[in-house]
Amino acid sequence: MLLKTSSILCDHRFNCRGFTSKVEVQRLASLIQQAGLISPITVRSAEDAGITSHEWHLVAGHRRFIAATENLGWNEIECIVVENCTDDRAKKINLTENLGREGLTPGQELHAILAVYGDNPDPEEVATDIGMGKAWVERRLAIRKLSQEAQDALNTGCLTSFDLSVLIECPLDNQQVLLKELLAAKEAGRSTSSVVAVRRRLRRTRTKGDIRKMMTTLLEREVTPTPWRTLAWAAGDLSDEELLDE
Repeated sequence: MLLKTSSILCDHRFNCRGFTSKVEVQRLASLIQQAGLISPITVRSAEDAGITSHEWHLVAGHRRFIAATENLGWNEIECIVVENCTDDRAKKINLTENLGREGLTPGQELHAILAVYGDNPDPEEVATDIGMGKAWVERRLAIRKLSQEAQDALNTGCLTSFDLSVLIECPLDNQQVLLKELLAAKEAGRSTSSVVAVRRRLRRTRTKGDIRKMMTTLLEREVTPTPWRTLAWAAGDLSDEELLDE
């Protein structure tokens, strides 16, 4: 359905994607200008949205709408109208469509999930609703347990979903070291999987002989690591160098 853009309310707070940069919108506007609007935006009636200022409420396609109106100056735009669309349904449509598009960082995906399901979502419910695996959802929720530096790197797109899966398995006080290694690999043009391969070679479950030898080394160097760091080393989660660098 072709609708007048002036009749559609574009509420940025409703978009679970979060902040959209002008650069992103400009790039999208260029693509739309070249190929046209391949995917229509999604709207619901003003009555369903409980608004009186416009005839329609934008459910999904906020970046496309901004690109078409503010950058390209369109007065009309192709829309899909969802009938009998409650707030809950509209938010889930917005979430599903955003997650189905390229360009979202893991941090933005977390923001999108929390915007719809609140601070303590049920991973199984979210996975069922959006058609993703439960493990995928749990990894996004685990972002909140990462160091602030790691979260910032994810939010800015410096790290990938693979990097996230590596970081969330890393002890908190060792995340900074791993984060630096991952970022350094990217700057050097190397795959971050090479970092993981090296670290895995340095890590293995320690034998009784390894533990006795390390105890002697710790005494000689007068190093007293915390109990949980010592257990992490024994389990193979920390290298010798990381345990000694207390």
